[in-house]
Amino acid sequence: MKVLDADYVASASLIAQLPSDSSRREIAIVGRSNVGKSSLINALTNRRALARISRHPGRTRTLNLYALRCSHAGREIRFNLCDLPGYGFAHVPKRERAGWSALIRSMLVERPALCGVIALVDAVAGPSVLDNKMLELLSEGERSVIVVATKIDKLGKASRHAREREIEGILGLPRDAVIGCSAIAGIGLDALWSAVLTALEGPTGAP
Repeated sequence: MKVLDADYVASASLIAQLPSDSSRREIAIVGRSNVGKSSLINALTNRRALARISRHPGRTRTLNLYALRCSHAGREIRFNLCDLPGYGFAHVPKRERAGWSALIRSMLVERPALCGVIALVDAVAGPSVLDNKMLELLSEGERSVIVVATKIDKLGKASRHAREREIEGILGLPRDAVIGCSAIAGIGLDALWSAVLTALEGPTGAP
């Protein structure tokens, strides 16, 4: 996959504030705070600072929408990528974190053009209880769910595949359902792009 253009479109605190275009499919990225969502977006799009990166968990407090124009196998593909607020621990008030949870659920349930979700888990720390709850929520819909284990480069090469299998077991996923990725080392990006292409061809949340 070659990314021709990747542009920031908008940020919103409510679903209704996002631009609506049911003809342009969307992929969302979810994960707990500090799992590496912004880094992965930059790595996928080959941009250094399309998504802002912070060392402080909870910096992404809104839905951030990006428009991508890509080229693959001789055809042009246009879709939106939406970065959702990180769930779990963050240095913000509990009430605001609860608001993020409602926002994430609204995006997953109500956004008509959404056809796939990339769910990130930390390969080093392993899945959390909240990661399990997120996957349970995602399993209720018909959209594709792509589970990615981030920061896989922090593990030795000999242990990476075993860690992916372990995460699959913890989350109750079939074998080879988890894609190990590293935004820094570029590991797993081709496999992730392949899964995204498959998701773009699948059903959306539209009735």
